[in-house]
Parts: sequence; C-alpha cells; structure tokens
Amino acid sequence: KAMGGIPRNISFYEPETYAKCLKYLPEPGAKSFCYPLEYGSSSCDSWDRNQAPWCADATGRPLYVAPRFCAAHWCYVSRSNCTLAPIRSEYFPGYDLWYSYETCSSVDYFAVELITKSLRGRVLKVGLPRPEPPFIQFREDQAAPNGVTGITGITHDLLQELAKIGGFRLEFVKHTEESLAVFPKSSYSACVRDVALHRVDLCAGIFYETPERRSMATFSPTYFPDLMFLVVFKGKLGAMDMLGNMFMPFSLTLWFVIVGLALGAGVSLYIFGESIETSPVMGTLSGMRLAALKFLGQGR
Repeated sequence: KAMGGIPRNISFYEPETYAKCLKYLPEPGAKSFCYPLEYGSSSCDSWDRNQAPWCADATGRPLYVAPRFCAAHWCYVSRSNCTLAPIRSEYFPGYDLWYSYETCSSVDYFAVELITKSLRGRVLKVGLPRPEPPFIQFREDQAAPNGVTGITGITHDLLQELAKIGGFRLEFVKHTEESLAVFPKSSYSACVRDVALHRVDLCAGIFYETPERRSMATFSPTYFPDLMFLVVFKGKLGAMDMLGNMFMPFSLTLWFVIVGLALGAGVSLYIFGESIETSPVMGTLSGMRLAALKFLGQGR
C-alpha cells in the first residue's frame, strides 16, 4: 500500500523561488535540489521523471538519455506493512523512509544505478590465476608492483571497457601465495579464495563453477561457454582400433610434417620470448599451443 507522511524536517524553502520542498543533496557539499513535497507519497508514479540531476535538467525537462529507473513507478511504503522487501531511502538518509518498486508492479532498475554509483571513482583489484590466451595473457614479473605485467586478452579488454563505462579503474594482481598453499593444485580455486577473503574484488579467467568455488564466491553470468561433446562409435572397437582411428584423416608422413612444423614453431616462439614459461620443455609446449591459436586466428 502506498503511504505518505514525509517528515517535516526534510523540507526547506528553495532560495530562488521560495517554494517549500524536499531537500535532496546528492553528496556532501554538492548543490541541493528542490523536490516536491508529495514526492513518493500517496500513490504509485514515476516520481523521478522530472527531477534533476539524474532524470531531468534544472527546468524539469526529462533528459533525452536518462537512466532506466527514471520512468519506473514507485512509492514510499510502510516498512511494517509491506511484504515486498522495501528498501531504505537513498535520497533522504537518516529518516525512516522506505520505498518499493514492486508495490507498483515495476522492476527496480534503481538498484542497478546504486551499484554503478558505488563503483564510480573506485579502484577494483582483479586477481589473475594464470595466463589463458586468447582470453587473458600476462607475464609474471617480480620487479613489477603487483607481480604481473604485459596484461592483454579478450577478458582484459572486456573488463577495461566495463571500467570505462562505470567510471572506475582496475588494478591487476597475482593470486596470493597463501591461497595457493591451500589449493596447490588449482590457481583458479586459490584466486576464488582470495575473493572470499576480500583480498581482491574479482578474478579474471576461465573458471569452471564447481560446488566448492560457488560456496566461496558469486560468479558472473557466462559470456563464453566451453562446449564439450562425447563422441562414441556405434560398433565395438578394440583399444588399438580406437588409437588408429585418431590418426586416420592424414597419412603417417603428413602427421610427421605437422608435428615437425608445430615443434619448430613452438621452439621459435620460446626463443623469441613469446612463451611465458621459463623451462625449455614447457616453453616449447606453450609455444606450440600459442602457434596453434595464432593459426586459428585466436592468438594476439
């Protein structure tokens, strides 16, 4: 049920027009705005549509590009009588004012705006479990401030674009050694643990959502699914038949050529510093994998 009853001590007289209204102060020291006394009271309405500074200009004219919540209907409610999880007022803190979009059959887009607002100007720490080209690529460097340098990749670019839109900055760091000691077989689980312990704000990488990891942190929506298919033969095949079928598409000579080229490319990439691994064997294998990605148009 929509309720009225705005506390009187919120109201003031607007200096320019001497109109009595509600004083909305976006932040300490900022310019205050004059909201109508009936703002949010008595009925469901799009109360923010004509209010500055988020939804309208100083004259009350709605902005051409306004946040989505500006057109949504809402009202102040009685917290004790409302069963739809009302939220305390952000515009008039310190007062027993609670609002609800659900009461007015509207989606609470204002909650998204609050999250965005809370991120503006902040620096978020991003944990890096391990390189996973082409999604995330970096080099471990003890001389670097955060232990990593040369950060690139699809996931890196996506996060930077989100930071640009949201008005916040990113600081990329390596997962902690203490968490890796707890999960010595998985740098990914170690990074998730760092999130759970608030050492980093999020982790960037290709994660499997295991029950253990979900118990420690919340995962973002999937933006790149890893599709897997189980392919089986209809007839019965022996172990040697199955092994031979793996190489059937090409002749033995062609397979030697392919392996030789891949090995040569891997060694070359390792020698020229494209691989992040330090040992020759792991560096060559990493270089072969990177060469295959480049061949498929996925490397950078």
